[in-house]
Amino acid sequence: MGVVVWSHEFGQSVSRPARMPSHQLVDLDGDGAQEWLVPVTFAMNGVAPATSDALYSFTEDGRFRWSVQPDQKLTYPNRVMSASWEIADYVVSTRADKVWAAFRHHAGSSSFVVEISPAGRQALRYVNFATIYAVAHWVTPAGGFLAVGGVNVEHRRPVLALMAENDPPATSPIDDPGRATCTECPAGRPQRQFFFPESELTEAAGRFFPYVNNLELIGPMLKVVASHGLGDSQFMVNPDFSVASFVFTESHWGAHRQLELKGQLDHRAEDCPERLKPVVVREWTPVSGWRDQMVSPRPGNVVRAAGPRG
Repeated sequence: MGVVVWSHEFGQSVSRPARMPSHQLVDLDGDGAQEWLVPVTFAMNGVAPATSDALYSFTEDGRFRWSVQPDQKLTYPNRVMSASWEIADYVVSTRADKVWAAFRHHAGSSSFVVEISPAGRQALRYVNFATIYAVAHWVTPAGGFLAVGGVNVEHRRPVLALMAENDPPATSPIDDPGRATCTECPAGRPQRQFFFPESELTEAAGRFFPYVNNLELIGPMLKVVASHGLGDSQFMVNPDFSVASFVFTESHWGAHRQLELKGQLDHRAEDCPERLKPVVVREWTPVSGWRDQMVSPRPGNVVRAAGPRG
């Protein structure tokens, strides 16, 4: 049975944010001593918080070091987005000399990433005119990149933005800046932005948008997981930023079968035209603008044998 080593009194009800590690132990300032990073929601599970989530730092033996709880305001032409903000994800750089934390608005429509120094100083790093779900630090032959995954509502596509880790703060490129540029939005742009394709599952499941819900480093490659409402697709991005392949996951085909049974799809998963068809991934850079990559499904993009159908 475990024992309590240390505790911290927050003075109010707190809980752990969903979809992320409850804590992480790293040496943030390179002094040989490790520190805890702990994301916190200031409400019980299932209760909407009145204030923004926070990221706390403690010494290994539990002494408070700093906390970051953004009160960021984003002023758009037709509305103002302000607290409360929900922490979506956070990542520590490979050198452990900075932390990036993504926050999204409880009503959607806008989100941002803050960069946090080992001493707890924060600065606005990236703004997305839609929801951010995942962040990662990806080291490539071209240098280290902050990778940000989420959704682009203008194009209704899962989106991945890549920024060189030492570039100036940036905002996602948009087609209608008069509608989707905020007063506080940084003037910079990411070095690359990818739009991944949607799937028939999104509309069949009655969901508004597909979105990137997870980023994972697989050796030198970046795995991008896109949610289509009830099932996922996975894309592998090479260190030279070409997209190697994609595959629909078992959750995708399981959701497909459920939608078949409900009459929301008119064909079987085994006969789905999306199963073996190449897809188009769109890539944007400030220099070249848009270009399309045709990406083939990798071997193994198959539907596993199903049990008896009801």
